[in-house]
Amino acid sequence: MNTETRPLEARDLEAAAALAGPRRAEMLAHLRWCLHTIYAHTFVHLAGGQLRGWVSSLAFPGSATIRHLITAGGPRDLMVEYELLRYQQAHHANNGCSTVVYMAPPRKVSFLSSAGFQDREEYLLFQGGQFIQATHEEVELITPAHTLGLLHLDRQVSGQDRAPLLLEHRFAAQAWVQDGKVEGFLLPTLGRGLVVANTPTVGLELQRWLLPHQHEVLVPATNTAACEHLKERGYT
Repeated sequence: MNTETRPLEARDLEAAAALAGPRRAEMLAHLRWCLHTIYAHTFVHLAGGQLRGWVSSLAFPGSATIRHLITAGGPRDLMVEYELLRYQQAHHANNGCSTVVYMAPPRKVSFLSSAGFQDREEYLLFQGGQFIQATHEEVELITPAHTLGLLHLDRQVSGQDRAPLLLEHRFAAQAWVQDGKVEGFLLPTLGRGLVVANTPTVGLELQRWLLPHQHEVLVPATNTAACEHLKERGYT
C-alpha cells in the first residue's frame, strides 16, 4: 500500500477533523488556524489515498511544541503515529529546532522513547473542585508597557521564545505587577490556561484567577504548592 506524509492542505480539513470523533469541531477550528498561522506546522499521513492521521506543532526559535497527534484508530495506529512524529522531528531539525516538546499521557512514554523522545517532566491533571475568589490588587489586566516583561519571564521559565503564541492571547492576559515589574502572568484563553510566575505566592493567586474559567488544570508534579492548593479545594 502506498503511503505519503505531506503538509496539511485546505482539501484535508474535513477528513482530518473527522478523525477526532467527538472533538471534531474543536480540531477543525485548530486545523484552520494552523493552515493560516506562519509558525504552525501540520502534516498529514495518507495510506492508499486515505487520510489516516495528522500532527500539528508550533515552531519557535530553536524549539518546537507538538500540539496534537491524531490517528484514525486501528491496528496501524502506532506505525502512523511513529511516521508522523519522525517526519515532524526531521522537519523541525532541518529548520533549526534542536528541541521538540510533546506533552503526552504516561501510557505513551515507552512508545515515545522509541521515537527519540526523552521523558522530561510529569504533569498532573486536576478537576472537580471549588475555587476561592481572587482578591489581590496586584493582579491587573496587562498593558503594552508590561508586554516585554511578560515575554522575558516566559523565556526564563519555559526556556522557549514563545512570543508569537503569547501575543495572540495578550488581549485577555492578566499580570501580577509589583514596583513596575511583571512577577507573573495568566493567559486564560491559551489551552487550559497558562500561569507563569516567579514565586509560589504569585502563582497561587494567578491560579485562583484562572479556576473560575477552567474545569481542568494541568500542573507540573514538582509544583507542590499548586498541587496542594488544588487538593485543598477538592480537586482530584
